[in-house]
This record gives sequence, structure tokens and C-alpha cells, in this order.
Amino acid sequence: MPKIAKILLVLVLLLIIGAAFVITWRIYFPQKEEQGKTSQILPQIKTNRQSEDNFKFAVCGDPHSNWTVYQKVLKSAEQKGIKFLVNLGDLTRVGAGSEYYEGKKIMAEFDYPIYLLMGGHDLVGQGEKWYHKYFGEDYGSFNQGKAHFIFLNNADQKLGIPQEQLKWLDSDLAQNDLPLVFVFLHQPIGFPYASPKTVGYLTTQSQESAQDLIGILKRYPVKTVFAGHLHTYLPYEFEGISVIITGGAGGPLYQVPFLEETPFHYVLVNVEGEQFDSEMVEIK
Repeated sequence: MPKIAKILLVLVLLLIIGAAFVITWRIYFPQKEEQGKTSQILPQIKTNRQSEDNFKFAVCGDPHSNWTVYQKVLKSAEQKGIKFLVNLGDLTRVGAGSEYYEGKKIMAEFDYPIYLLMGGHDLVGQGEKWYHKYFGEDYGSFNQGKAHFIFLNNADQKLGIPQEQLKWLDSDLAQNDLPLVFVFLHQPIGFPYASPKTVGYLTTQSQESAQDLIGILKRYPVKTVFAGHLHTYLPYEFEGISVIITGGAGGPLYQVPFLEETPFHYVLVNVEGEQFDSEMVEIK
């Protein structure tokens, strides 16, 4: 083969390799200008919103990148006339940047605010970095009507909730003067059907941080704690705290001992002044 032909062949191969690299990069790591065309900036959870006393909001958990079911959840909640929706974490399966991007793009199709917590699957690999890139802060609070809403990050099954976050929570609750207080986190507290390790508290440190959290919540008028992690629907009482587990927004469903398997679902909460009620809404 003539020398010039060899050079041309090498150049063609380099162009092919370079093009393949660029295409792969743009699929899995979309550029900012592309993000602006396909999504909107979602609200940061550290905001303060005060408006009418009567409103509805929705809570769901654990989509696990099942976008078909998750979109149905978001659409159904929209039809209910909600003010906002809280996703309790595990938006993704493996914390990939492409999963976060796709999830944010889907959520941007809806006009109401969506608040995303961090789950254990969202931490896999560089998941924490991608979470902060696309969704910002991982804990915070805001007000709506006569209700105070608190978002926590207890997704790390080994470390639990950092002391800094617990101190913030104590201070936040101490300053609140609204009658209704709702708390949202990923891993449930005081689960009655299994050991702490079974529901994600894998170390002594994470178990102790969970007890510290419970101690703080019991000192204040917290009405309800919403949690995900378990792919089921289960309301229960624990040491005077009402807990609702809702993890049916797309992840594989499974049966909790002594309970029937629940369908894909989310929870709809109706707030009227200082009163509220909730119901599970099935997704078919």
C-alpha cells in the first residue's frame, strides 16, 4: 500500500474514533446549551413560599428510571390540581448522569414545582455529583399556607444523616411557628416489620443518627413523615409519629410481610387550613 494511502487510512480511522467519542459524550453528558432547550430550572428546596391555606400536594418515591410509570404519576398528580410534588428519592437506578438528565427533562414538562430528595441508588458512582449538578441542595424547608415542609437527606446507608444536618433541622423546627409540619426523607424511620439493617441502616453510625433524628422530631409538632425506599404503600405510627411509606413510582414492586402487594401509586394530600387528609392513588 502506498505511503499516502496509509496516511489517509489512519486519518479516516481517527475521524471515525473521534466522531464516536463525541456522540457518546453528548448522549451521556449533555452540554448546558442542550439542557436549556429541553428542560427548565427546577426550584431549589431552600425557598420560602407562602400562599393560600387550602391546597393539594403529591408525594411519590423510587421511580428507578422507569420513565413510563413516573410520567403517569406526574400526569395524574397534575390532573388532581396539585401545588407541588415531592419525590422521595431513587429517581435513578445507578446514579448515572444520563438518568438524572432524562429525569429532569421529564419533570420539566410539568408546570408545578417538583422537589427531589436523594436516595441510595442516586448515590451510586458519581451520583451525588450529578444530583447537585441538576437539582441543587439536598435538604431544606419552605412554607405553604399554614404548613411547614422539611426535606432531609438520609440516603447514605452507612453514614446516616450528618450532624450538621441534624443541627440545622433542630434549629429549623425551633423557629417554625406554623401548626402543620411535614417531613420528607428517603429511608423510613421506625419500620415495624423488619430490623433497621433491612430498611437501609447498615451501620451503628447510621442507626444512631436515625435515633437522633427521631429524638428531634418528637420534640416538635411534626404531623407526618413521608418516606420511600421500600417499594410499597404503608402508613403506620411510631412513637407518636405518623409515617407514610410510598415507594411505588416505578421501581420493581415487592410485598411487605403480612401485607398485600400494592400497585404503582403515589400519595395525594389535601390540606385545608390546619387540617389535612391523604389517600393512595393507583397508577394503571
